Amino acid sequence: MKKHLKLTPEFLYIDFLIHPLPLFCVLMTFLNDHWLKYRFPGALTGKISDFSGLFYFPLFLCAIYVFIRRYVFRRLALVFLQRNILILSILVTAVFFVLVKICVPATDFYLQRLSDLGIKAQVTRDFTDLVALSALLVSYWHGRRFTEL
Repeated sequence: MKKHLKLTPEFLYIDFLIHPLPLFCVLMTFLNDHWLKYRFPGALTGKISDFSGLFYFPLFLCAIYVFIRRYVFRRLALVFLQRNILILSILVTAVFFVLVKICVPATDFYLQRLSDLGIKAQVTRDFTDLVALSALLVSYWHGRRFTEL
């Protein structure tokens, strides 16, 4: 086992997501989207959600995979984060983010799906937001610490 891999109670197979760093990013996204953007509009608050969301969203996708593998397919053996799943979730997140930021039909489709779920959202298409893709490197670094050998 890797030095960062911990055996946790059964419901904590997602320790890579419930680590303080991703939880802080979720909190930052929430505070930014519901308070900071309205209180201090500008370039900085426009990028905070992009960076923090791109950090934790691939980890969230990995947690869904671990959950499905553990509880839906009844893999009762220990289920940990796998490197290939981490990379795939990062790639899916990157493609989705780029499409929503630069492609009008993708943006409209995304906003319509959120609206169907009863979620009000707004997307500002700004090519400078693509710099936030660098957060995916940090997400990989963080997730890799929890992968199996």
